[in-house]
Parts: sequence; C-alpha cells; structure tokens
Amino acid sequence: MMVMDNNSLIQILPENVANQIAAGEVVQRPASVVKELMENAIDAQATQVHLTIEDAGRTLLQVTDNGTGMSGRDLELAFERHATSKIRKAEDLFSIVTMGFRGEALASIAAVAQVEAHTRRPADELGWQIRIDGGKRLGSQQLAAKQGTSIYVRNLFFNIPARRNFLKSDSVEFRHISDEFQRVALAHPEVGFRLEHNGSTVYHLPSTNFRKRIVSLMGTAFDERLVPVQEQTPLLTVDGFVGKPEFARKTRGEQFLFVNERFVKSSSLHHSVLQAFEGLLPEGKHPAYFLKLTIDPRHIDINIHPTKTEIKFDDERSVYGLLKASVKHALGQFNIRPSIDFEVESSFRMDFDPDRPVRPPMIQVNPDFNPFTQSTDKARSGSSSALQSHPSAQHSWETNHKAYRQEELYQQLDTTAFKSSPIGETGDLLPWTDRLAVKVESERLRIIDLRRAHEKMLYDDYLRRLQAEQSVSQQLLFPIALHFKPEEIGMLRKLCPALMQMGFDLEVTDEEVVMVSGLPYGMSENGTKDALDELLEWEMQSAEVDAHQRTQHVAAAFARAQALKDVRQAQGEELQDILRAMNRMNWPDRNWDDRPIWWEILPTAIQD
Repeated sequence: MMVMDNNSLIQILPENVANQIAAGEVVQRPASVVKELMENAIDAQATQVHLTIEDAGRTLLQVTDNGTGMSGRDLELAFERHATSKIRKAEDLFSIVTMGFRGEALASIAAVAQVEAHTRRPADELGWQIRIDGGKRLGSQQLAAKQGTSIYVRNLFFNIPARRNFLKSDSVEFRHISDEFQRVALAHPEVGFRLEHNGSTVYHLPSTNFRKRIVSLMGTAFDERLVPVQEQTPLLTVDGFVGKPEFARKTRGEQFLFVNERFVKSSSLHHSVLQAFEGLLPEGKHPAYFLKLTIDPRHIDINIHPTKTEIKFDDERSVYGLLKASVKHALGQFNIRPSIDFEVESSFRMDFDPDRPVRPPMIQVNPDFNPFTQSTDKARSGSSSALQSHPSAQHSWETNHKAYRQEELYQQLDTTAFKSSPIGETGDLLPWTDRLAVKVESERLRIIDLRRAHEKMLYDDYLRRLQAEQSVSQQLLFPIALHFKPEEIGMLRKLCPALMQMGFDLEVTDEEVVMVSGLPYGMSENGTKDALDELLEWEMQSAEVDAHQRTQHVAAAFARAQALKDVRQAQGEELQDILRAMNRMNWPDRNWDDRPIWWEILPTAIQD
C-alpha cells in the first residue's frame, strides 16, 4: 500500500492540471484545433466539411461534417483521454491508415476551451449534444440534429491567460489556420471543403481531382506550371506534381508532401526533391511541389510526435533515392531538365573506321610558363581570372557571406595575382563571382558584395521617395496582371489603401488577379511580383504593423527584387553608379537587415 506523506517532494498532479499539460502538446494555437477536428471529420467518412472561424480562432472555431456521427455513449467517451476508435491493441500502431489515433485531441481541446458538440448517426431520429467548459462537463442531452457532427470551440485558452497572450496577431494566426486547411484539403480532393472567416468565404472547394484541387487553392495560373510525377515501385508509389523551375519563388509555402494521405514534414525528403532540381533553380528560389507517397504502413512510424507531422521510415535511404529519381524522371520526361539528343544531324556525324588504330589524346604542358611575368595590364586581367577560377572561395562566399578576418580573406583569395599588380589609386573593379568583386585601393583591397550594395542604394532611394509627403505614381505603359492565391488577395485588399498612398496603382479585378497600372516614381516594374510576394509574406508573419514599418518593408522588398542578379552581366555604367552611391553614403558596411556589404584586406597582409 502506498503511504502518502504531506512532506513528500513527489506529488500526483490534479487531473485538471494534467489535462492542461497534455493539451499543451496537442493544442499549441487555433490552427492545432483546426487540424485535429478536420482530420476527425475525414475519419468519419465525411464528404463535406465546413470550417467557420471568428477572430482567427480566438472567439470561435467550428467544424461541421456530414459523416457517420456518433451515439450518445460514444460522444461522451470521445472526450475522455486515451479514448479512440482506431486502436484495439499495440500491434495496431504499425498498420494505421487513419488520421487521428492517440485519443487525446478532443480531451485536450476541451481542457482549454468551451466546447459544444452535436452529432447524429444516419439511422437515428434524434442526435446528441454535450457541453464541456475547461474540462468540466456541463451535461449532455438529446436534440434534433443534422446527420454528422458539429463541434464548436469557443474562447480558446480562456482558462490559461498566459497561453492566450502568446498568440500572435490575427493575420498570423489565420495564416496558420489557412495552412492547416490547405494541407487537409489537398490530401483529400474527393471531399468538398468550405472555409469562412468573420462571415466571408475564403475557400469553397467542391469535390474534384488532385490537380484541380491544387489549382483551386493556389490560383488558376498554377495549372500551366505543374509537371506531373507518377512512379510505382515495390516499396512505394509517388504521385503528384512539381512546379516548373522558372516559377520557383523566394518565399516558401508551396511545398506539400503527403505520406498515406497525411501531411508530413521531412527534411530528408525535402532535400531529396531539391536534389532533383539541382542546376535548375536560381539562387534563393524554392520549387513548388505537391507529392503523395503511398507506402505499406508497416514500413513507417508516425507515432513519434503528438501532432503526427513527423515520420520515420525503416528504409530512409531507399525512399530518398526513389523520390529523387521520380522527380528527376518527371522533369526530364517533360523536357524541363537538359537531355541528350540522340537524333543528331548527319552533318555533325564523324565517320568511324574500326581498322584505324586508336591514339590516346596528347596534352602539351609548358613547365617554364609563369603567368606573373606578364605586363601590368595582362597581370590585372589575370588577377580577375584568378578570382573567378577559385571555386572553393566562391562557394564559401556565396553560401555564407560572413565577415571573415583579414587572414581568412587572404587565404580565400589567390593573392599572388595582386603582387605584380600595383595597388595604386586605380579604383579597378575586378569581378570575382556573380555578385562579388574586388576593388583595388591605395590602402586596401575591398571585397564588395555588389548585389547588396545595389540593394542598399535602391533601398535608400526608394525609402526617401516613399516617405515624401506626396508620393508620385508613374503609370505603366502596359498594366501588369499578377496572380495570387485567394488568401493573398484578401490581404492585398487590406493593404491597397496604404500601398496607394505610397504611389501604387492597384486594382483587384477578381478573386485571383491584381492589375498593377502604376508604381511609385523611380521603381521599375521588374520583380514587382517577387516584391509583392515578399511583402505579403512579411505582413502575414508579423504582428500589428505601423505605416513606417510598412514603408520600410516596401522599400526593402522592391530593392531586393530589382537589384542586380549577376554582376558579370552588368554594364560598366551600372557598376559605376553603385560605386558613386557607396561613396556618397560613405561606404556603409551593413545593409538595412544587418548583412555585411563589404570586407577588406590590408596591403600588409598581401605583402607578407
């Protein structure tokens, strides 16, 4: 018999406290409730699911389905911890094909909110209702109800003010809800879904196929961007779509991976898809993909995280390789990847004589050649080529962009090329990589990230113009039609007044298209879509934003989108404009986001 001692250090937690702790593992924010309730509706064989949100889920989260419903007894048991209809024995964990199975979701939600549920089975004349307030049951009763189940979750975290205070702004929380809604809707295109927020319909998705569901969620422009992927192997089946490389975006959010119709996050599988796109994507761009993997449940373990978004495979290496090969094959099959053309014109063919003796290729090397005995002009050009042909340094700089110490910089550069080049007041600008250059000065060598320098120049110019009391709009000769997702259109409607005050001329013409007829004076139309994408991403992820912050971010987004992409292809006058701007700004060493713009090597380091 256990002896209870009031002075014991170890105490049994009260049930309400234990329930709230368990709820913290499952219910992190309103989007967590949306995920659990929508997945329950899918498991109930619903063909229509309706999600209603008020105040980004703070006030109300309601999920209504037309599924199988429950009896009164089952309804009461559903809100008990560890109660589930999915598992009877431990071995069932290795053959799970449903969404939920832990039996903690409803109990956890009811512990931190005011919950009311209505349900009715098709064979019953009356349904049942149950009400729970912060884990405390207020009773149940019979009532008239529609077939299926409706669950109302009101005042989430009302009994845990500290947790409620950690919620972000409505725009951020609704973005998370929208993400969860999209994941469930994409996994089950055969089910109709509807999402309403504060009385407005955000999505109305009829039952359809996978491709049309993607287009309904991402916009009609996506239809021409999709490349089908379909492979079947003894281990797994890969089915879905990837986006064409030219439509890759700087911001993430269009990457969806499903295993057995369950959305999962896997850094390994994400890397596998990226490897399939190797050599096809511009720097900093992320490809879209919507891929479904079907595999025997015995080969996976999804019971490793309360939210069930993480997954393990018993043969991770094979799954990685098969997914990469499937995406590569799809890109090659639709002429996205470069391929070898075996149909060569006869004029390019060479006659082959099998009787002719084979001669190995000869390589001639001049052991006395010394590139540093050239004239000064040739040495200067040699220094440029030496920088360009230093792949290890190029990789380090392009991937890290960190402020190295002088001796580390010296090791990165092939500085012997500079010893024969006089370091005078030449101001020579020697290209190194697609964005880095070396500027020769009397007291030092500057390593300049010309793209960041150009961003800084544009940012200061745009910010000055946008902060003018009366921003001037310059009309475009041909208006630009830009396509956005439905949720992004809603955000743009809210941003339009502020953007128009800055000089933008925007008009939302329908549910997916925004016509841009004018931009603030001095801004180029190049990169307008990228800039607005970045602005929307920032708005959705930020708390309440004031006018000054928004102006700064508009300037930053357009500066980043319109800055030089490849320094080596820039005109000499463009580079001179950047250098003159840096001189005017007294060579700032940091960009607006604290990224370094230039580094230096002192001549003493070179001469040693």
